[in-house]
Amino acid sequence: MPLHYYRSHLDCEVTLWKINEEAAYFREKLVMEGFPTAAGDAIARPEKALQWYASRFLLITSHPGAIDFYLERKPHLYNGPKISFSHSDKIVGVMLSQKNAGLDVQVFDEKLERIKDKFTTSREIQHIKAPTELAALSLTWSIKEAVFKYYGTGVPFKTVLIENHNPVTNIVQVSLLRHGKSHAHKLFGDFLDDMSLAYVLE
Repeated sequence: MPLHYYRSHLDCEVTLWKINEEAAYFREKLVMEGFPTAAGDAIARPEKALQWYASRFLLITSHPGAIDFYLERKPHLYNGPKISFSHSDKIVGVMLSQKNAGLDVQVFDEKLERIKDKFTTSREIQHIKAPTELAALSLTWSIKEAVFKYYGTGVPFKTVLIENHNPVTNIVQVSLLRHGKSHAHKLFGDFLDDMSLAYVLE
């Protein structure tokens, strides 16, 4: 499970790993560390179970205190950072943040072209600087998914409006209306090989 990406910011850090192992490898490691695996064991689809085991292994590798979080079923790490998981294909990621956490990774997937009208507009896509429309759609999805995870509920994708994307600094500015109140956020958004990555900075 080699390190694929790591970035540390003032209030958060993001780590992505690439899965090369079988699910049994990660499950065994979790059991050895005393991490509860019942939720992963209940996942019927093998690829989803693998992502669950791998992402939790990544979490306890980067933040051992997460073991107690799962044992006590707290909504977030006690006196510690907030957590956001993401996975796509063979990539799993975890974000630890002193604020709300919102992370998304998305391998380029042509299905985004079929459903684009459900989460974005052609005008909005023009804000994304990308080599192809599929790459632009992927980053747009990641940005909106990251914002959704930041809040947890009450954020339909089309209400998250991308205002600006700077391909040099990889900073994205978004605005949204949630429960009648306006909000603005700054995200980090980038491309890695054939995937997009986005997470909320503030």
